[in-house]
Amino acid sequence: MVDMASWSVTATQFLNRVHSRLAARAGSATAFVSQPEPRTTGQLARGRQLCAGNLMFAGYLAEGKGAMIWDIEVEDSAWQDEIHAFRWLDDLAAVGDAEARKLAQTWLMGWIARYGRGSGPGWVPELAGRRLIRWIHHALFLLRG
Repeated sequence: MVDMASWSVTATQFLNRVHSRLAARAGSATAFVSQPEPRTTGQLARGRQLCAGNLMFAGYLAEGKGAMIWDIEVEDSAWQDEIHAFRWLDDLAAVGDAEARKLAQTWLMGWIARYGRGSGPGWVPELAGRRLIRWIHHALFLLRG
């Protein structure tokens, strides 16, 4: 007998992959019409910790001064969900200085290079939506300098 719950999960994961790849092939916007106010604000202290290389996500602490956040391996789906939702971008934007901006730009471009074609972790609709919202909210922070 077929387990409908596992089939449903498999079908959902497959369709998520299909739609993320289709979205990657769509045309991109050329400019922002206006800059929305961020709906979420980060924590200054947490942003400073990220700049110092202390990466705390989902209860796990990893040291990664100068490392790409995507190269740090923690075998926990909650860790992966937090970094792929770009919650850390709120914290770096709260710091707002050149060092935080450079780190955010480096991690963002690293994510695009590694996962930007719709493959890998972080392509479930919930995470993609959170990521996109944060990119839009912090666009001016990311695009300066």
